[in-house]
Amino acid sequence: MQNKSSCKENEVVVVIPTYKENLLPSEQVSLNQAYNILHKYPICFMAPNRMKYFLTSKNLDAEYFDDEYFLNRAGYNRLLLSPKFYQRFSKYKYMLIYQLDAFVFYDKLDYFCSLNYDYIGAPLPIVKAVPTMVNTTTKYLRFIATTIRSRKLIMTSFYPRFLPKRV
Repeated sequence: MQNKSSCKENEVVVVIPTYKENLLPSEQVSLNQAYNILHKYPICFMAPNRMKYFLTSKNLDAEYFDDEYFLNRAGYNRLLLSPKFYQRFSKYKYMLIYQLDAFVFYDKLDYFCSLNYDYIGAPLPIVKAVPTMVNTTTKYLRFIATTIRSRKLIMTSFYPRFLPKRV
């Protein structure tokens, strides 16, 4: 699909986490809306390895990760804490993570990319003076290069026990 966005090619990717083949009706509505509104950007699913055949058979772009990251919230958080996760998307400048409990009403992604912020989303909470590094909100935009650098620093400084074994 040709990029009709005013963003430069490889400027932004919409990443949709998924871990199951059968979506809830509300998730299907959210997914349809993402395609309707954000169709001019590359859309890529992030999914467990076990879904490779399913997504490939649907002709959908996806990045696959170990199934263990999709078993529960702790695994998913470990994946999002990993610099290697963001390195998979390093050909893009920005990443919009669009979870299927979100609903996009209109496209302002070009505008938000033009602001050149490292992060746009809900505030990240601070717990016991240690930064919490996983945002559980449904949509957020990240500058990928900065996220990779910050994840490496925080993972080695604050959270060495959370370093993933494989990505």
